[in-house]
Order: sequence, then structure tokens, then C-alpha cells
Amino acid sequence: MLEKFFSEFFMGYCNDTQQRPDRELALNLKQLLEKKCTSDKFVLRSQRIGLNTASALARYFSQTVTKDNPLCILDLHENVIRDKGAITIIEELKNLNTLELLDLGSNDLGKDSAVAIANMLKQPGCKLQTLILGSSESEIKTNKIETEGGTAIAEALERNLYLTSLDLNRNYLLGKKSQQAFFALADSFDENKTISCLRLGDTGMGNKAAINIIESLSGSDNLRFLDFQGNGLSADIASALGNLVSSCINLSVLLLQRNNIKQRGAQLLCNGLMNNDSLVVLNLASNKIGDEGAEAVAEYLNEKHTLTYLNLSDNDITDIGALKLVDSLLSSENTLHTLILSDNKIGNNGAKGISKCIEYPCSPLQIIDLSSCGIGDPGGVALFVALTCNSTLATLKLYNNYLSESSGSAAIDLLDKNRTINSIDLKGNQLDHSTFLKIEKILIRNKTEKMLVEPNKLKRELIRLKYAGHLLNEATIKLNRQSERRKEAETRLERINEEISSTKEETKSLVKDFAKQIDDEEDRIRYFQSKIEEKLKEKQIQDKAFKQKFDSLREIQESENLNKEQAEKELEEAKNLLGETIRKKDIELSEAQQTIEEYRKDISKIEKLREKYTKEINETKARIAELEGKVEDSQKIEEVYKVVKEQDEEVFATFTGESLLDLLPKEKKVPKIKMKPQSPSRNSPNRGVIIPPQTNRRAKSSERRTRQFSAASSSRSGESAITSVNILTMGDDE
Repeated sequence: MLEKFFSEFFMGYCNDTQQRPDRELALNLKQLLEKKCTSDKFVLRSQRIGLNTASALARYFSQTVTKDNPLCILDLHENVIRDKGAITIIEELKNLNTLELLDLGSNDLGKDSAVAIANMLKQPGCKLQTLILGSSESEIKTNKIETEGGTAIAEALERNLYLTSLDLNRNYLLGKKSQQAFFALADSFDENKTISCLRLGDTGMGNKAAINIIESLSGSDNLRFLDFQGNGLSADIASALGNLVSSCINLSVLLLQRNNIKQRGAQLLCNGLMNNDSLVVLNLASNKIGDEGAEAVAEYLNEKHTLTYLNLSDNDITDIGALKLVDSLLSSENTLHTLILSDNKIGNNGAKGISKCIEYPCSPLQIIDLSSCGIGDPGGVALFVALTCNSTLATLKLYNNYLSESSGSAAIDLLDKNRTINSIDLKGNQLDHSTFLKIEKILIRNKTEKMLVEPNKLKRELIRLKYAGHLLNEATIKLNRQSERRKEAETRLERINEEISSTKEETKSLVKDFAKQIDDEEDRIRYFQSKIEEKLKEKQIQDKAFKQKFDSLREIQESENLNKEQAEKELEEAKNLLGETIRKKDIELSEAQQTIEEYRKDISKIEKLREKYTKEINETKARIAELEGKVEDSQKIEEVYKVVKEQDEEVFATFTGESLLDLLPKEKKVPKIKMKPQSPSRNSPNRGVIIPPQTNRRAKSSERRTRQFSAASSSRSGESAITSVNILTMGDDE
């Protein structure tokens, strides 16, 4: 899409840079755009583009950028687009709300651009996360945002919860007229705690404004980067700053160079840092902290071992402060990689102390800057001797010291034994040119060896990665096989689950049938009990009738006694008849009582059978639950039920002479079967009980059929033998 607009973009670029539009320039620009720009990113830094190019870019963005094809990063750092160019681009992009990073630093922007950016931040759907409007010390052009522009951006931040990084470095006019912009930022940070990187260096911020901002940021878990450099802040901010670093547990970078916090400020700051476990970079250069401040920093380094970069240059530190720092660095837990002590008066004693850090076996130091520290030959030789025992230091800066040719010759001899250092800055010392060349030759040798070591490492790493790739391919193949097996197992498991679910449903239906059958049996038992009670009531009625009849006979006897003489023969006959009747009734009464006792025994036996049936049905349910999936044929249960039912009827018929079906409430009489008494053996448990003929044979035949059914059902089971349902049969003792 950029090719369609390239001609317009190229002509605007030529007008801005005052270059002649030739083929070579067009090819260079096209290659630059293809290398740095993609569909979601446009980066064009330090190309001197101005209003014409910015207008062409605005038209390009208006045609290409949509919500489906968003522009996330726009980096036009260190150009000269100024207010008109910036406003033209922002007006095209602010309604789309796709930008996540906007870098317009070092573009000579003013108040109007800041207001336009603030309006964009106020948009409800604005997703801008990083806003860079500052510049570094090495850049010539700076922005000129004044108090009004800074206040507008600060007010916009109150409603914007997406912005996490704000860079306003080197906007010198921001606090020149008034400090209103900084107070507005403090108010916005009271409401908005999402900011993680704040850069307000060289903005003319005063102590009160800085204290307000620091107090607003205190307690934020998101703050990681804070830059207040070059604002001339005094020790008045130190107390608030100490509270900030102790409460912001994730703060990792703190830049305070070129301020004026002095000894007291350094002590308060280090006291606060004792509660911080995340600080990595600390820059206190040009703060006049002196030896007391250096001692406070040393105490902090003794307690906390997270710092990797420490800059204490230009702080009036002498050899006393330097030795305090050395004592804190001689620890196996030390993590400091970069130590900058330039422009301090540490002298030879300080250099000798630092040489102990260099020759310390566990020292992680890689960069040491001791420029302009008043170091003479004794200190220099001590440093060079220490380098013979060091294998980690890569850069040593000794610029502008008092080293003579004797130190240079010692350096040549001693550096020849070191193979790791590749940069030593000895400019500004009293060394011959030949000494510089020899030292440079040694450094070139170390660099070359390092360059050769790196490819070998890369080759070994490449071989290792290839082998790891081979192992990874094999593991991938195995993993694919395992995944296929897993899929097969999952399909099998699904089938088994389906079978289990179907079997569960069948089992539930069978359990319901069993429960229904149990209810039917209980109804039958209750029916039999009611029948027995009716028979007992009938017997009582017969007894009452017999008593009434006996009373009537007695009355007749009394009446006949009056005519005794006339009817002696009739009386004797009547007495004989009465005696015979009494004997018959006594026999019938004893038989009836015997029958009642037999009925009671039958009832007790039926109740025992009912308990036995209930127990076995429960056991059958448990077995069905354990062996779910094994029940295949529901007809087996029905056959078992029929066999049990037939045997129940046979058992009932043997004791009562009646069929269970006939006793159901049909109001039909069934002729009774005459029972022949059978003489049991002495040891038989049925002695004294009337047993109908062929009962034992029926019980044995039913028992035989039960065994045959159990064998048949066990032979039909597929995977494992299913325990056959125990069928209750009556033995000889029943």
C-alpha cells in the first residue's frame, strides 16, 4: 500500500531535507521504509522530515489505517515536523484509537501539539500505552512544551487508564513560567495508578512540585522507572523520596543525577531503599553527597544485593568514601556490574582499594569508570596488577589522571596476562604514543580472541541445537504416536462408557422389577396373614356356638331331670349321646388347636422365608452394582423369578394343601387335598409334622433344577464368571 503513496512521500521528503530527487535517494528511502515499516508499525527516526512529509504521512494513514488494519507503533523521533505536522498526523489517527506507542520526541513541538495529544488521550477508546515527548542529552533538537501543554496532558491522564509510560525529558519550558503542570500531574496520579515509567528530567521542576508528585506515586505497585534528573532538587525531597522507594516495591530504576540532595538526602534515600528488594539502577551523580553519602550507599549495598548499576560520579567523594564502598563490594552476594566514580578525589588509596574489588575472585564487575579521580602511578599499577587475576572486567576508564610512562610500561607487561579486558581509556595521562599503541594491540588481541571464541561457542551451540532438534523430532514422532494411541483409548473409553450407561439403565429397570416383585410378595404375605386371622375368628365363633349348644343341652338335662322317672332310659341315652358329643368336640377342639399351631408355625416359616428372600435380593442388588456391565439377558431374571415363584407355590401347597394363586382374592373355592401322615425318622427335624407325600421328591427336583440353571447361567457369561443368583428351595427340613 505504501508504494501507491511513495511518490508523494518522496517529494515531501526531498522538500523537507532540501535534497535533489534522484534515483539513488529514492532507492535508499524505499529500502529504509521496507526495513523499518510494516502494516502495524511505522518507524522513521532522525531523517529530518518536516511538514511536507508529515502531510503525506497523514494522507497515507487516512487511506490505510482501519480497525481491521491498525497502526500500533508510530516512531518519528528526532525530526523537525513541529506543531503543524504533528497536529496533521494526530487528527487523522485520534478517532481510530489503534496507537499503542507514539514517539514524537526531539521534534521542536510546542503547546499546540501537546493540546492535540491531550485531546487524543481523552478519547473514550484511546489505547495509547507509551507517550514519548522528551529527548536525550546527545540530541540537538528538543521539544518546547510549555505549562499549558503539560497541564492539558496531565488533565487528560485523569480519565485515561491505558497510558503506562510518559516521557517529558528536556522540555525546559515546562516549569519555567509556573509549576502548574507538575501539580496537575500530581492530581492525576492521585486518581490514576497505572503509570509505570515517568521521566521528568530537565523540566525545571521545583521541590514542592516534586514532593507532590512523589507523594501521589507512593504506594504504587506499577511504578518501575522514575527519572528526576537535572532539576536541581534539594534534600527537602529526600524524606518523601525515601517513603516512595520503600512503598513502591517494584521500582527498579531511579535516576537522580545533577540534583543537590547532598549527604542528608543520600542518607534518607538509602534508609528508604532498605525496604526495597527490586532496585537495579541507581544514579546519584553530581549530588554532592560526599563521604557520608557514600557510606550510606555502602551500608545499603551491604544489606541489599539487587543493584547492578551505580553512578556516584562528581560527588566530592575521597578515598575514605571509596574504601567504604570497597568493603561493601567484597562479598560473594554482590551483584554490581557497573561502578562509576569519575570526577571524585579518591586518589591512589581509593584506586588501591578498588583494585581489591577487581582481583576478588567472585567479583561480578564488568565496567569501572575512574576518570578524573587524581590517580597516580601507585594506584594505576595496583589496578593493572589486579587485572592479571581478573577474568570478568571488560572496560576500565582511567581518563584524565596522573599516570606516567612507568605506569604505561607496567600496564603493557601486566595486561599481556589478561585475556578478557577489551577497553581501557588512558587518554589525558602522561603516556607515550608507543605505549598507547602497545596497549591498543593487546586490547585488539583480546577482542579478536573473543570474536573467535564466540563463533566456536556458536558452532558448539549449533551442533547442540541440531542434536536437540533431532531428539525433538524423535520425541515429536513418539508424541504423535502416543496421541494416536490416546485417541484410540479415548474412543474405546467412550464405547465402554456407552455400554456402562446402557447396562446401568437395564440394571435400574431390573431393580425396579425386583422391587415390584418384593412388593407383590409382601402383599401376598399380608393376604395370607389376613386369611389366617379370618380362620381364627371363625374358630372362635364355632367355639361360642358350641358353648351355647352345650348350655342348651344342660337346660334340656335339667328339664328332663324333672321327668326323671318317666324318661330314665331316654336320659341315659341322652347322657351317652352327650358324652360321645363331648368327646367328639374335644377331639375336634384339639385338632383345631393343632391346626392353629401348625398355621402359626407356617406363618413363622413364611416370615423367615421372606427375610431370607429380602436378604438374598439385597445381595443380588450388590452383585449387580459390582458387576455392572455384566448383565446381558433380562430373561434370566424372569426365569429365576418363575422358578422361585413355582417353588413358593409348591412349598405353600405342601404345608396348606392350597395353591397361592387360588388364595388370591378371586372368591373361588379350591378343593382341599387330603394329607396322609408319614412317619418320619427319630432324628428328622420334621418329626411330628404332617408331610404330604412326594414333598421330598419335589424339593430335590427343584434343587436339581436350580443347580442346572446356575451352571447354565455361569456358562453363558462372556468375560468373567458371574455368580448365579441363589434360588431359595425347600430342603427336607422345610
